[in-house]
Amino acid sequence: MNGKVALVTGGARGIGLETARSLARRGAQVVLVDIEGGAAKEAAANLPGGNGLGIEANVTNQDSMERAVQQIVDTYGRLDIVVANAGIGLPAATFMATPADAFDRVVDVNLLGVTRTVRAALPHIVNCQGHIVVVSSAYAFVNGVGSGAYAMTKAAVEQFGRALRLELAPHRVGVTVAYFGIINTDLVKDTVDADPLTVDLFALIPKVLHKRMDPSRAGAAIT
Repeated sequence: MNGKVALVTGGARGIGLETARSLARRGAQVVLVDIEGGAAKEAAANLPGGNGLGIEANVTNQDSMERAVQQIVDTYGRLDIVVANAGIGLPAATFMATPADAFDRVVDVNLLGVTRTVRAALPHIVNCQGHIVVVSSAYAFVNGVGSGAYAMTKAAVEQFGRALRLELAPHRVGVTVAYFGIINTDLVKDTVDADPLTVDLFALIPKVLHKRMDPSRAGAAIT
């Protein structure tokens, strides 16, 4: 990874931060992009080897992502790797009981946030014959009852990644789709552990997905 420049969205904590740490340990120059700019900058300052930069940007805004990418290219002269990781969830509820604005927000962050990130970075990734990682979930394949918005977006991200893999193969750009089960992140604590209904629904999914993974293992798997 020496000499490579990587962008990680949702990089201030959880899977994003652990992915950034793993990339930095392998020698990459890592840029953490997060809606919480202060947290991103603090996390970047503590990456292994000091190879980090934190940028405040919002994946729900294309102009914001374009500016972030331009700042990276202006600073380092290239962009080789993008990890589209930023995501949110909701407490368990049926589609009927989920407010429309809350449902739309999940789609805006989890799905369109991924496409906006890739769109902003893509010309530079192609130029460097780099690599794209989109973070899906095991929820792309299991019944998403009670988590319809989240499951739908992760299934869509999975298909987006599969399409990109073929589209970008002639450009010698690699595409990885990452699928994880339950990761011990703030997102899980806020949307699963804190809600009794979600805990009950979680008990219905295949037992193989009940084992939780530490974010550091997820980050290492991505890199």
